[in-house]
Order: sequence, then C-alpha cells, then structure tokens
Amino acid sequence: MGAYDVLLVTVTSVETQALYAAIQKVNGGGIPKTFRQGTRIYHDLGTVNEASLVHTQCQMGTGGRGAALQAIEQSIQAVSPGCVIMVGIAFGMNPKKQKIGGVLVSEQLHFYEPEKIKKDGATISRGSKSDATGWLVQIFQALKAQGCEETIDVGLVLSGEKLIDNLEFRDRLKEVEPEAIGGEMEGAGLYAACQDNKVDWILVKGICDWADGNKSRNKQARQEQAAASAAQVVVKALTLIPFKRPEVAAPRPFESNLRTGRGTFFGRENTIEQIGKWALSGETGVLCLHGPGGVGKTRLAEEAGYALREEFDLIWLVSFEALKPDTATGQQVASTIALALGAENVDEAAKDLPQFVKSKGEHALLILDNFESADNTETQKWLAEFAQSGIRCL
Repeated sequence: MGAYDVLLVTVTSVETQALYAAIQKVNGGGIPKTFRQGTRIYHDLGTVNEASLVHTQCQMGTGGRGAALQAIEQSIQAVSPGCVIMVGIAFGMNPKKQKIGGVLVSEQLHFYEPEKIKKDGATISRGSKSDATGWLVQIFQALKAQGCEETIDVGLVLSGEKLIDNLEFRDRLKEVEPEAIGGEMEGAGLYAACQDNKVDWILVKGICDWADGNKSRNKQARQEQAAASAAQVVVKALTLIPFKRPEVAAPRPFESNLRTGRGTFFGRENTIEQIGKWALSGETGVLCLHGPGGVGKTRLAEEAGYALREEFDLIWLVSFEALKPDTATGQQVASTIALALGAENVDEAAKDLPQFVKSKGEHALLILDNFESADNTETQKWLAEFAQSGIRCL
C-alpha cells in the first residue's frame, strides 16, 4: 500500500467504533477497506479534507506484544504516515473543573513509571517529559479557541502501564505533576515509536473516569461518551486545516565531472575544511588556490569538491589551459564554461551564463582549473561580476 497522510490508532472496540462513526459522518464512507501488511491489520478510512486516513488498533499499554510501541513502529514501516494521532479514552484529574466527555490533548507527555524508591520507601519520579509535535498542538489549540461543542484541555498528560482506579495513587501522581490534566496507558509507546522514526504525533483522548475507585460506575456509557467526544474533536481538527502533506519535489540528482576513485588522499585536511567553510558561507563567491605548477592544486580542488557533494547539486571542473593571459577576454571565459557544461549553442549560453549554469544545477560550484592561463584585469573583473550570481567559483 502507498503512504497515508494520517495514521489513527485506537486501543478498544469502543474507541474504534466511535472513530469510524465520526469519520463516516463527514466523508460518507461505508465499511472501511481492510488490508493486511506484515503482521498487522489496517483499515482504509478514505479521506477527510483531502488527507488520506488509515487506522489500526493496538493492545492496551506501551510494552508487550501488539501494544502501542510495537504496533505503531510496525505501522510506520508499513504505511509511512505523515503523522500519527492516538485517539481514545483516558482518566481526568479534576472532577470539579473537568467533566466526563471532556477531551484531553497532549501538549506534553510525562512517563510516570520510572522512579527511584528510597530507603524509607519514599519515591522520586525519574520519568521524562516529551513534547508533542508543535503544529499538531497548534491545530487543537486553534480548535479550542474557536469554540466547539466538546470541552478541550491542552496540556500535560501522564502515561504509564498501570490501569489506575485508586484515588490515593492518582493524587500521588498529581503531587508529582500538579499541572497534569489526565492520564492513560499508551502515550509512551506512541512517543517512542514516532520519535525514533521522525514522524509527527499527538494524543487525543476523552475523559471516561477519574481513576478514583469508581471506574465501574456507568462504565459502558461513560466510555462511549468519552470515545465519541475524542473522535469528534479529531475529525473537527482534520476539517479545520488540511493534514495532507505537501508534495515534495524529487531532489535534483547530483551532477559532477570530478575524477573520483583515484586512491586515498592524505594530508591537507585543514585546507579542504577551510574550502568547505568558504563554499557554504556568505562570503565572496571566488576563492583562489595559489601555488606553482605540479604541487597538486587541481587534485586538492577536486577532493574539496567531492567533500561538498551533498551540499551542491552541480560541481563541475572547467579547464582554461587553452587560453592565454595576454589575449583572454571575459567572453572567452564565459564560452569556455558554457562549452564545458555541454551547451548546444555556446554563444547563447554565454550571454546569460548564470542562468545557463543554474539550469544545470541551482546550487552550483565551478572549479576553474588552470585559470592562470586566462588571468588578466578584464577576466578578473568578469569573474567578480559573475560570482555575484551566487555561483561559487574555486
């Protein structure tokens, strides 16, 4: 299967059903197309606001077979998502300020499991905090600012392997992280998988209980309400701004006529480094290597050019050995470069040489070999003006 713009991840069937219902209400899709990739099952949910959506359901928690870390890692490899959104249910921290069905959006995650247990039994949290992807957080903040039917809290969400239904334990977590807006069990795996694969991510979950010992009270109804709220908020975010990733033009292939594979080059590393710094700086576009004939200036220039192959899309060596300094002109220099670069009409190419060179490579470095054969006052002036175009000349 091809790459998808958004991977949606749920844990329970309640979460999955709520997600499907919310998306189908917007895009009118029917039964999702189900397919297998590797050892996982995926569901193509069509598009919302031009963004292609795919869903997978993982097991509860972060670690373990089929849990969030493994499932999302495998999914990233299988469907290459532009971003991952985990949507589902969680517990809230403050029943006086929050409500069942309110939606938590992770600006940060705090992994509360790692902790130090002191001799006296006291504990010190050693868990880390991780920021969700900025542009995704901003979308949900904008959705909250615009106002919507669902209550949205954007902030720090706790994540750990425990299914918490104990008021004392919840309050202990609150002491460690007073700013926490809620907690859940899969966020740590979401973060780890996406961080390792450089994929954008965010967690969006509805409040279904308070982790206070009353989780079983109206459990089914509360979970359905929370899952529906989270799904609705995710769909509203998808319709607020396109999640479709921009088309990225294929990089221009690197072009060069440098002679490589000529054996190991020892010494002059400092000089090569200095040339590299100049080539990537905003300093003058011309750098001259001086020295008597036969000392290896050409080889040095080629090695420096080869070291810069990932920074330029065109590096070309042009020989001026056929010119003579007492008769060389700027027009001859331009024609020599155009001819070396394969111009079909050398005179036309030489008239606007910067444009012609950039048609071959937008970011170009020219190695002007044996330029002493063309060096005089006129050609120096021409070269200085030519380098103003941004084309680097060594």
